[in-house]
Amino acid sequence: MSRRAPAGGPGRPGRSGWPGRSGRLLLVALLGVVTVLAPSVAWARFTASATASVSAKTLVLGAPSFLQGTSTCPTVLNKTGRVKVTSFGEVQGATRYVLTLTSPKGVTDSATVPGSQTVNLSVSSTVSAGRGTWTVTVVPGVAGWTGPAWTGTFPC
Repeated sequence: MSRRAPAGGPGRPGRSGWPGRSGRLLLVALLGVVTVLAPSVAWARFTASATASVSAKTLVLGAPSFLQGTSTCPTVLNKTGRVKVTSFGEVQGATRYVLTLTSPKGVTDSATVPGSQTVNLSVSSTVSAGRGTWTVTVVPGVAGWTGPAWTGTFPC
């Protein structure tokens, strides 16, 4: 009399522990669906988008149109070149102006003001070093931006 090993014997699962052929096919199909859909769900989760409104404006600063004032050249008694600015042309949109006096030797004095007003600039110089062309500039600005300069000169 020969005996057969039970269906769930060693090394060979049977009905008691492992699914049969149709169960394995179902398991493979289920794993395939999960494999295909999981990246899609993850992609959708990480690619959600939102909208926001953005607005931008441009500002073009022009150069001041004029400068009114007086200048004084260095002398033997007064060794300072001076400019007294009494007014200058304001530029639409500008919130500050940098006024600079430059001697013939390149020495400068500057002042920053919010608008047209009286500004005194002076540079110490000897008479001989003060001979030549002095320059006055006005540069309009807003935030970190600057516009073109108005430049004027006078001889000493």
